[in-house]
Order: sequence, then C-alpha cells, then structure tokens
Amino acid sequence: MPRTAAAAQRTGTDSVRNRLNRVSEIQQRGIIMKILQLLAVTAIATIAWATSAFSAAPTWNLDKAHSGIYFSIDHIFSKVNGHFNEFNTDIAFDPADLAGSKFDFEIQVGSIDTNIVKRDKHLLSADFFDAGGFPTMTFKSSKISDQGNGMYDVAGTLTIKEKDYNLTLPLKLEGIKEHPAKKGTDVAGFNGRVTIDRLAHGVGAGKFYDMGVVGKDVDVFVTLEVLSN
Repeated sequence: MPRTAAAAQRTGTDSVRNRLNRVSEIQQRGIIMKILQLLAVTAIATIAWATSAFSAAPTWNLDKAHSGIYFSIDHIFSKVNGHFNEFNTDIAFDPADLAGSKFDFEIQVGSIDTNIVKRDKHLLSADFFDAGGFPTMTFKSSKISDQGNGMYDVAGTLTIKEKDYNLTLPLKLEGIKEHPAKKGTDVAGFNGRVTIDRLAHGVGAGKFYDMGVVGKDVDVFVTLEVLSN
C-alpha cells in the first residue's frame, strides 16, 4: 500500500477512534451526572425524613376534667351560654419547635349543652347544626406563630357540615411546669378566645337572626390543661 494511502487510513482510523472515545466520555459523564442527581435526591429525602422524625414537638394529653370549649351568643337582650361535653384533641407543642407543633380538635356536635334540653334539641336540628347529618366539627392547625408575651396564633381549617373555613385561634400559653399532684408529669395551660360568624359558617340560614331572636356572632372560649406523656 502506498505510504500516503496508509497514512490516510491511519488518520481515518484515529479519527474514528477519537470520535468513539468522545462519545464514550459523553456517555460516562451522563451516567455520572445521573448517579449524582440520584444521590442528591436520596440525600434530600433522608434529611427531610430525619427532620420530621426527630424534630417533632412532644405530644400532650388532654386533661378533660380541667378543659372545655365554651360559647356565648346573643338572644334578644340576654346572653345564652353553653359548651360541648365531648371533644378530643391531638396536641403537640414546644415553644422552640413551632413547626413541629399542632393543635387539632374534634367536637361531638351532639354533646352541646346549654342547660335546657328543648333548646339543645333545636340547636341539633336542621335549623342550626343538623347533627344527624353532620355529627362532628373539626379544627386542624396548619401554622403556629409566636406573637410574643406567651401569645400564639394558631392558623388552621375549621370544618363544619363538611365545609372548610380558614380560622385563626389566638392561644395564650399560661405556663408549663411539673404537675403539683403528679410527680414526673408536666402540665401546660392554654386559654383562647375567638368570635365566629355562625351564618358565614353555615350554622343556621338567618331566619332567627332576621327575627331579632338569635345573634350571628358566637364568642368561643377554649381553655385547656394538657399533660405530658
């Protein structure tokens, strides 16, 4: 084979080999990048899991004998007061870990008590709560903000008759200390007040409000004593 032809063949072979090497390098870099991306995603997921697993605020058990959900509403010129006898809570709280804290409530509507059975039955009817179709009300917190001086804004979702409403419940932390009568158990206290427009939340159609009999603004008072696990 003439020298020029052989040289040309070698040059062509080298060119093909170089292109193949470049393709191989590109493929290797692509594989490495995919591996690095997979490792990054795995690391982020692990950190997120570890954060949620280890930074959750401690849970607190409701002391039902020293807690309550009370309400007051206008009746012509007077005030009608009542409360709910049955409700459950799911509370986790740490002033240093508000992101891991929560205040969730489930209220049994049928446990309403205004001290007059006839009135309670009316409140449970379709004119107001319709407890036969909607036996529970719930509040689930989504964000807790420190307002200073022991005050916390608990923002969340209030669900009445399967409809959701945004609600912020201001709560005052009254204190945390060892329970005087239960050695080794801590007790925390919270009090909060909020006013709710019952008509805007589907409790009644406005008939009795238009008559001037029952008001629309309900003053709600929440008082809680909770115990450490």
